Amino acid sequence: MMDRDLMMNLVAQSSDNHMRFIDAREDLLMTRANNWRDDLVQGTNDNEVKRNRDRVLVIYYFIDNQREEWADMQMSMTETVDPETAALLGEDF
Repeated sequence: MMDRDLMMNLVAQSSDNHMRFIDAREDLLMTRANNWRDDLVQGTNDNEVKRNRDRVLVIYYFIDNQREEWADMQMSMTETVDPETAALLGEDF
């Protein structure tokens, strides 16, 4: 058998190599987990922004339709547009 110091150095080196391998693997797993988390949060945020913008468009369409219906109803009731209605409708009239 080799001398005691050489054997202790080999064991210590083997332990160091093993710990470096474990640390590298841990770093890789943590990097992947952090990237996955960041992508998930960004994707969720993007989906929420798109959903909210789509909802705002639906509200705008609804308001435009209500405005048109109100103007049509006002026109049918008076057959002319009074100045207050024209002011409310803005540049449409």
